[in-house]
Amino acid sequence: MEPTTPPVKETKAQRAERLKREQNPWEGLDQIREYCKGGFEAIPPVWRNTYLRWWGVYTQGDGLGVTGGKGGEGNADPYFMLRIRMPLGMRMRSMK
Repeated sequence: MEPTTPPVKETKAQRAERLKREQNPWEGLDQIREYCKGGFEAIPPVWRNTYLRWWGVYTQGDGLGVTGGKGGEGNADPYFMLRIRMPLGMRMRSMK
């Protein structure tokens, strides 16, 4: 009898790449629109933690596990924030 090797735990980066292979982020926009109609609780955790981030949408929360999360994953509040990129950190005068 050969010894069995324990399964290797998937890293966050490996998980993200696997999910990208399973669904192209650009093909998920219609699903995002549907989830918006149902509110925060209608959004599956895999969408909140991965797919929405590809669009720059993140849940708000501590991210450190301080408010009850485990393993560096904090509890998310039912609110979102949108991260935007600014080339070279430049902004227009109207953005003071």
